[in-house]
Amino acid sequence: MIDRLGSRLRSLVRRLLWRSTSSSLDSVETVPTICDVVDRHEVGRRLPEGWRIERDIVQFRGESLAEVLRLIDRRDGFRITLKPVEMLEPTGPVELYTLASPVDARQRRKTADSLAAALDSAVEIAAARRHHRSDARSAWRPPVDR
Repeated sequence: MIDRLGSRLRSLVRRLLWRSTSSSLDSVETVPTICDVVDRHEVGRRLPEGWRIERDIVQFRGESLAEVLRLIDRRDGFRITLKPVEMLEPTGPVELYTLASPVDARQRRKTADSLAAALDSAVEIAAARRHHRSDARSAWRPPVDR
């Protein structure tokens, strides 16, 4: 679904550009985005069970639209968002954000020096959540009727 969204968005942009200019789109240069350079299957193998990877187009306050990579916990919807600092440099510095629930505000966690470092941090956050959740479950005991 997300891949189709990306191709639909590119198609829409091309049509709008085509209508607004009389020149050919042959001169339009395509640039790789974060989702073009990330091997989603490799990242998926590094994540704990129950996580999915999506691409999305978002707008951060006061900025233009940006393509981001999202890691989402299927159990509770917790999101880790990776956004390149410079859209034209998807392997350069990347900002990490987390969102615990739809009613919470997105929290900026850090700016990693590179996409590889950001992916490592995101996998660590996902793994820490998994361990935290399993510790909380093992510590919980049902009330005893007396």
